[in-house]
Amino acid sequence: VMVAKPTITYYFHVFKLLSAGEDLYQSNIVSSGNRGPFDIFNATVYTDTSEIRKRMGEYGQDAAEIGSGNFLGAFMLNDAAMIHGTIALGANKHFHSKMRPFFDGTLSGDGRTWSEAGLSKDIRKILQNKKTIHIRDDLVVCCVQLLFNHWMGDNMTAEEARDFATYQNQRLIVSILPKFATYFIPGLVNSLREKNQMYVKRIEQLIVSNHKREVVVEEGEEDHVSRIAWGVLDALTFAGGLGVPTLLHHCIAVIANGEAKEALVRHPPGSGGYKIDLSKLDILIKETSRLYPAVSEVPYTRDGKREVLALGSAFRQHQVWGTDAQAFKLRDSSQYEENLAAFAEFGGPSRRCPGKDLALTICREFLKEIDRRGWEVINDENGKGGERIKNVGYDFPSFSLSLSDYQP
Repeated sequence: VMVAKPTITYYFHVFKLLSAGEDLYQSNIVSSGNRGPFDIFNATVYTDTSEIRKRMGEYGQDAAEIGSGNFLGAFMLNDAAMIHGTIALGANKHFHSKMRPFFDGTLSGDGRTWSEAGLSKDIRKILQNKKTIHIRDDLVVCCVQLLFNHWMGDNMTAEEARDFATYQNQRLIVSILPKFATYFIPGLVNSLREKNQMYVKRIEQLIVSNHKREVVVEEGEEDHVSRIAWGVLDALTFAGGLGVPTLLHHCIAVIANGEAKEALVRHPPGSGGYKIDLSKLDILIKETSRLYPAVSEVPYTRDGKREVLALGSAFRQHQVWGTDAQAFKLRDSSQYEENLAAFAEFGGPSRRCPGKDLALTICREFLKEIDRRGWEVINDENGKGGERIKNVGYDFPSFSLSLSDYQP
């Protein structure tokens, strides 16, 4: 295992990793003849499903800051735009255990305020006057608005959601810059810090107004609401605020380019048109999150040594998913339940994503709504045609949809 070193060449290596993605990992797997951990770019990378299951479970029990491992195991996610110096959901075990009951209670427990019917109604309202939507920018704005309003009980407008999406994008860019680079953009860094506090205050007010019974403040922890608000803000910025629109983006892409054809039915019957077979919708989403995960790597630092859990590579492991693991194929539901960790399921109760049900419901209802409308791809560079939408690594390029009027 190699000790982490803050070298500028590491950023060049990370650029290569982002460019090559799965191919870079696969070349190491092929050359070694197995899926044992290998050292690359000053980090030890794990690509085996069973090993990842074990290590992710261990991470959930560590007392250290999960977030201190930084993006892709590099010296990234610098603290220039971070509250308390780290990402909230990667906080150490003590603070995470204090925040976790609020997340569990409001997302899946008795304090849950969101519903499938409510989300469906709002998604229809958001899309009702739109003739075109941009896949990806409009997805981010829509998801941010839904998460604020249905999880936190806010009344965020589309304009406010777009402002938050701009803040989110700027914060992400700053967070992955080398620390020294942030000294050249003091105005942006100071602006982000001010917005951090503005959004934390907004979320604090929402917690007190709408979720007070889910907050248990122990003696000597008067800042508990503020810390929960920090956790919610980072979830809206780095977790649900990114993961949900990314998964939606990928689902729409595989429908558009024909990869998910087995999840579609001809509509009207005998025509050349298609709609989603709603009985296969959940499996379509799961298969998309396997082949094109929103989070393809999970970084960690243990005792000063970098580790990277290569989820994207593990989700294509032939020994687990079969020789057709590189292809889009609707598989038995039990395979996903046992081997897919797109929502950090291997992290156990303390670390698995508490918002999984909400995320999947947003994806499901959004896909149902645009399917009800009917749509086609608009690609400004190449004309019309979803078949031109090809993945780059685990991601897809942006594109636009033209929405039809509501179909009977």
